Amino acid sequence: MKKAYVFPGQGSQFTGMGQELYVRDPQARDLFDAADSILGFGLREIMFSGSADDLKATKVTQPAVFLHSVAAALSAGIRPDMVAGHSLGEFSALVAAGALDFEDGLKLVAARAFAMQRCCEAVPGTMAAIIGGETSVIEEVCAATPGTVVAANYNNDGQIVISGEVTAVEAACAECGYHLPATDGIVFCKTTTAEECDVGGYTHGTQVYLGQDLLDCGVSDDPEDRQVFREVLTHELFHCLTRNHPEFRAAMYAILGFTVEESDYEFAPAIRERIISNPDVEHHNSHAAFDIGGEMRECAVVFTTGKPFEKPGDRFFDDMVTGLVPIDDLSTMYTSDDAANFWDVFGENTDYVIDPEETL
Repeated sequence: MKKAYVFPGQGSQFTGMGQELYVRDPQARDLFDAADSILGFGLREIMFSGSADDLKATKVTQPAVFLHSVAAALSAGIRPDMVAGHSLGEFSALVAAGALDFEDGLKLVAARAFAMQRCCEAVPGTMAAIIGGETSVIEEVCAATPGTVVAANYNNDGQIVISGEVTAVEAACAECGYHLPATDGIVFCKTTTAEECDVGGYTHGTQVYLGQDLLDCGVSDDPEDRQVFREVLTHELFHCLTRNHPEFRAAMYAILGFTVEESDYEFAPAIRERIISNPDVEHHNSHAAFDIGGEMRECAVVFTTGKPFEKPGDRFFDDMVTGLVPIDDLSTMYTSDDAANFWDVFGENTDYVIDPEETL
């Protein structure tokens, strides 16, 4: 079987990146030590223990992602048959393929990063993802907006990223009418979370409930713990937006190919009694196309239990089943394993799928 490496670009950085490689792999350690000498500043220290803001600076981010990528590829000990890279990941790919040596690659990436950093400092810029708009309309708005703003990334038909000067991007967003919706005050509540199987957090309306273990992560000295806190908090704030803004929810679901209807589906009793009451699933009114037995069927996704709770302490996580109910037959339920394209629809950023929001 042939092997391919695909290397990431800017945006994949995180605090602690490469630290595990540095500790366990002498070859990777040599690369990290050499990078500090080549660059003339302590990149390794920023990667291992710098803040998210420290890592976000372009002059740091790009060499950090390059270094981590090359070190990980070297540590894997397998020469790939083919390589590819996204944006600055192309430099990582060239080094992994042996077309460019490490030092020259790092110097090129650093020069690229410093040039981009100087541009950012001279003319402050930003980016914004416009979701649900027509490409031609967005391009026309950008062209008519004073200042510099252009369509930068065409992610798909329903998601265009624009970039440019801060004021121009903000003006284009306002003209398109795309922005995060205003939301009533969000209330954060400390709870035991025992009533929700000790999950880190959950949301009701605009009330976000957080457990002590998660709060401890937020003030931990461990970068991985703090990252867990940020991810869960972002996750719950996303729920606040979708719960209170149906149009925003519909636009988000469309990214995964789901259509949101006005009314919830009336599932047959045999299915309804298996559905787990969960604050993270407020409605069952969306559907997408799943390949079941070679036939594409529009199905709603339901979070169910494989068996009734029988005794105190039973947890839905132990017997959870992600079900697919065809919207033209609300008395039949398939499992996620029955859909050949299940992970193509949802992607693989999480193995915990109870509805589109968990993946988003």
